[in-house]
Amino acid sequence: MELERQNTKKKLQQDFQNITYEKDKAKVGPNGNILMFLLAVTIAIFPIGALVGSLLIGLLVDRFGRKRTLLINDLLAIFSAICLGCSDVVNSHGFTIFARFGTGMCSGIFDGVVPMYLGEISPVNWRGCINILSMLFVLIGLMVNMICGHPQLLWLKKGKPIVMSFTAFVALLQLLLLLPFPESPRYLLIQKKNEEEARQALKKLRDQDDVEEEMEEIRQEYHYEREEKQINVSKLLCFKSLRRQLLCIVILKAGQELSGINAAYFYMREIFLSTGAGEHNSWYSHFSTACFLIFSQAFAMYVIDSWGRRFLLLVGFGSCSILCILLTMTIQLKDTISWMPYINMCFGILLVGAHMFGPNLVPNLMITELFLQSSRSSAYAIGGCVRWFFNFLNGFTILHVYNQIGTYIFLVYFPFSAGCFLYILKFVPETKKKTFLEIRRLMEMHIAKEKLVKAAVQ
Repeated sequence: MELERQNTKKKLQQDFQNITYEKDKAKVGPNGNILMFLLAVTIAIFPIGALVGSLLIGLLVDRFGRKRTLLINDLLAIFSAICLGCSDVVNSHGFTIFARFGTGMCSGIFDGVVPMYLGEISPVNWRGCINILSMLFVLIGLMVNMICGHPQLLWLKKGKPIVMSFTAFVALLQLLLLLPFPESPRYLLIQKKNEEEARQALKKLRDQDDVEEEMEEIRQEYHYEREEKQINVSKLLCFKSLRRQLLCIVILKAGQELSGINAAYFYMREIFLSTGAGEHNSWYSHFSTACFLIFSQAFAMYVIDSWGRRFLLLVGFGSCSILCILLTMTIQLKDTISWMPYINMCFGILLVGAHMFGPNLVPNLMITELFLQSSRSSAYAIGGCVRWFFNFLNGFTILHVYNQIGTYIFLVYFPFSAGCFLYILKFVPETKKKTFLEIRRLMEMHIAKEKLVKAAVQ
């Protein structure tokens, strides 16, 4: 998803850097390599900031709570966006990079805390739908970003820093809308040990007075994990009883970035141009892809609580694996068969949709469900670090890999998608319509069965 946003933002950023570069030309000299270097640093600093933000998740949510962390992050996002909007006035490359780093850090925090908060306040039967609903608004933001990036609208270069600072209005809107919402009842009862506040929060969320059944379920979770206490990142990495869950999250979050989606976004423009549509129409291919993403997201929301998380992951990674092979084959034939570029275009859009259907939506939900309250925040920190590290690695290396192997780039991602598919098929249980405690016991039962099978074989 980040590379898709960067495709739209890249023109904004390059022109933005051009403005600063022209103003500072007397200092740096007329060397185009400097501009390209600054552009590369400006783009790469975003996932680095997001990785740092992911590392802060555990500390923030356990100290301030889920809701307060989001409010604090809203303020930081507003500050970062204002800095980005003022970069042209400040006329400093370093200031622009600092603003992008701050924006990335806020994105890393939001990426973990939003699904964590939604997962903890959602009723069991609707947890999947509510949890991935936030991605729908990410897609709407993507479409607004693409509309702002339309060539016909970018007629005023000096206005581009302002366009890039629009996130301040979104953060302000979230801050205002979030204020009436209560804190997570699980955080209040299990971590703050304030049962009455947890009960009042749950009554407000459910809009009913009888919440004792859910309160009892939270109490059972509290008593079950009292011995674990609070588990930070370093403890979680060494915690043997949670090793299977942690490995599952690392594989899913890595697969989220290595499913072939980045190659699809990177190569989509070339595929579109091979149809003969022309450079001036390439924007419409990205916009149509975004529309298809919204359709995939809506369908996933509809079926995730009935078909299950495991099914969506298997369909998503399995489809990505197959489409990586098909795209590699059909791209080789685009100059031989006249109608093949249109097939390539369809396969590319399907790959994007398959990624959205499972690999992009479900991993954060799985973190919420596979870990209990004492270790959930640390699991999100680790998962976020894995995701943003591979996001940075993809953005940093994809152009170099493409220059070396060309259209065979999809084959690089095939083993990762196929490996994730096989791992999910064998080791990831279904978690739909189960309480967090039921999921923990289910995982323990699976691990115990595997140990018995290994002992029997030996």
